[in-house]
Amino acid sequence: MAETRSISRVLLAFIGVFLGVGALAPHGVEGGSRKLTTIAVLGFDDRSGNGAENVAATANEMLSVALARSRTFQVVEREKLDLVLREQELILSGAVDLSGDIIVRLGKLLGARYIVTGSVVQFDLSERRFNGYGVQTVSTKVTLGLTVKLLDTNTGAVAYADQVEKSKWYHEQTPQQIIRGDGARTLLKEVLWAVVDQLIYFETGEAGGRAGQLRVPISTVPPGADIEIDGNYVGATPMSVDLSTDTQHEVRLSLAGFGVWERRVKPFKGLKIQVHLIPPGPP
Repeated sequence: MAETRSISRVLLAFIGVFLGVGALAPHGVEGGSRKLTTIAVLGFDDRSGNGAENVAATANEMLSVALARSRTFQVVEREKLDLVLREQELILSGAVDLSGDIIVRLGKLLGARYIVTGSVVQFDLSERRFNGYGVQTVSTKVTLGLTVKLLDTNTGAVAYADQVEKSKWYHEQTPQQIIRGDGARTLLKEVLWAVVDQLIYFETGEAGGRAGQLRVPISTVPPGADIEIDGNYVGATPMSVDLSTDTQHEVRLSLAGFGVWERRVKPFKGLKIQVHLIPPGPP
């Protein structure tokens, strides 16, 4: 039978990625044919209640990298940001609620059009064990949720706010193995890229590179089947997968003790993949 067990108060040790960005002009710099918008990443704090301080700290650096690679934003150097915060006696460990006057003042001192701040609001790991049909499997689901605010330094108001949440199943991995490995780091990267896509769309009105996708629910009877998309393992059923609409995808579902299900699928609105797996016949 399937068994799900929640794992809380978990600390993930991530290796931060640091980025240095060159000198800034007020509110933007020229970048090819488009003027880059200057943005400062103030940081994330942990409001998950599950000990995700390291996740929040890593999100700060990874978001800076993702924004710099977007070809839309120029990111204020962390050293310059820390210096200004110290001078203004605003020593911050993460996201806080800033008054409009402070937002405007920081924008002028940093030469930034926007300031990004946010929180880790959900960080959960749950373990599911399956024992039946002569097989035993274990899978771990990681759920990560972030809130983000884009602060307008001209007005001191919140220009944009959103919450992004993603989950991912890791087959044949316990929560302890997830913590020791870097699987959850991959999920954090996916969440942050979703944030960047939304910020790009807000600023330019253009999709940030992930348009043309549909979320397709995939389920099996019995549950817990491995899902492979185009040869890549993405998780275990039941779960929803984002698929590009401009191509066909090889979908493969497999579970020990049952036959493999394989199809070529081109996503369309309303598509659901629901499969009853069949045990193999006698030899």
